Amino acid sequence: MTVVIRNSGGAILHSAEEAETPAHAEFREDLRELAYPFGAGRSLQWSFEGIRIMYSEWTYTEPVTLDWKSETEEARLLFNLKGRLSLEHGPLRRMFSFSALQHNLFYSKRFEAAFRNEELLSAVFMIALSPEAYERLTGNSCERLARFGEKIHAGEAAILSGSNGWMDLSMQTAIDAVIHCNYRSDLKKLFLLSKCMELLVLQSASFDRQEGRKFIHCKTDYDRERILFARDYLLQHYDVPPTLPALARIAGINEFKLKKGFRELFNTTVFGYLNDYKMELAKNELRLGQKTAGQLAFDLGYSSLQHFSNAFRKKFGHPPSAFGRS
Repeated sequence: MTVVIRNSGGAILHSAEEAETPAHAEFREDLRELAYPFGAGRSLQWSFEGIRIMYSEWTYTEPVTLDWKSETEEARLLFNLKGRLSLEHGPLRRMFSFSALQHNLFYSKRFEAAFRNEELLSAVFMIALSPEAYERLTGNSCERLARFGEKIHAGEAAILSGSNGWMDLSMQTAIDAVIHCNYRSDLKKLFLLSKCMELLVLQSASFDRQEGRKFIHCKTDYDRERILFARDYLLQHYDVPPTLPALARIAGINEFKLKKGFRELFNTTVFGYLNDYKMELAKNELRLGQKTAGQLAFDLGYSSLQHFSNAFRKKFGHPPSAFGRS
């Protein structure tokens, strides 16, 4: 695999040849901290049985272009988590633009693409599947994934949807679980396999919901950026969240458009999204066993342990004690 990084003027800032991971390789994990004059970042990769899971986060000093060439035949689930990303896909002969929290699925017999960060903060999550791994994970699944599998079988470059999908909380939760997974290697492999299947299902379901849906209240890039800003601000202040009118003022958008546009993007209300986020945080903390339900009730901003327990039971159908110490 050839990796070349260029600046805006086309000058090469970094070039490297990296060995491809064989499809039959045993479980491998590679964690790197990287620093260059043009930026610094962190790269995580897990490889096993024709599956490669990759996560990278970068802080750049300038916009750069990453030229990536690989002879490995793979389907690639791409989730753009942070920053605006442009992708020029060679085999598909198309340019794609990803806003933060957008996703899609690509396939080609070889991979040749130019990634360009349009902002100085970037985070991308990707799952690459060999044709055999894709068939193994999808089987006789939904029609959309089956049609995509036919393209793979024919060796025809393809994209799952002509319009990128918007990530919902379930996708972000699954990705966060992968990035922060603490299981030992044998359990981690099984866990990561389950998350690959889950993200394939969630991605296909996202496009099923998106088909035929028109954005009435969230029409422009500016509207979407403001709503994404509101979402990020809300999650950063989850313990003491602002009121809806205050959040609208902070985001620079009117309250009506915030409410309606948020539902268009995330398929739930503003505070429904926040509640789900807090419940997922609580569930993961309880599974780790490092905090009690009482501590979490305080950290998450609940007025009492009983209030937190009731919200947890309503979300998951059982009390916090089912996951850990109370």
